[in-house]
Amino acid sequence: MTSQEKKRWLSRYQSINRQVKSKLDEIERLRSLETKITPTLSDMPKGGGVSNKIELVTERIDEIERQMSDELKDLVDTRAEIEAAIQGIDAAVYRELLERRYIYGEHWEQIAVDMSYDYRWVLRLHGKALERLNTPQKATMICAKMYNGSMR
Repeated sequence: MTSQEKKRWLSRYQSINRQVKSKLDEIERLRSLETKITPTLSDMPKGGGVSNKIELVTERIDEIERQMSDELKDLVDTRAEIEAAIQGIDAAVYRELLERRYIYGEHWEQIAVDMSYDYRWVLRLHGKALERLNTPQKATMICAKMYNGSMR
């Protein structure tokens, strides 16, 4: 995998975090909606349609939650792969640099200040860190798809 492909693969971490947050927010919104759906009790005779509608809506919400939970698991697994790849680097300075950039989303300037390095030196260290980064085979296939434009 080239350095550019590794950067794209690592950059997915922040995007995955946003997707995870979005999925969790959506699940919470659906659960909130589900608790707001209550039948109106009355002593007046009516058809059984309201109860059926509530049941159908609840089943649909459960189905969406299951689907979102599966998607969430995939996202969390991918995020864990990225974290494991970074932790697999033997030099602490490279791990710290990659974590700051890709896990915490810091800008190069801030990384340079916090690590007490020159900006250009941080960029050189980044290149060296990418050389040492071992990505899973699955990541290579994902990056190839991304590069070819089939995952947009």
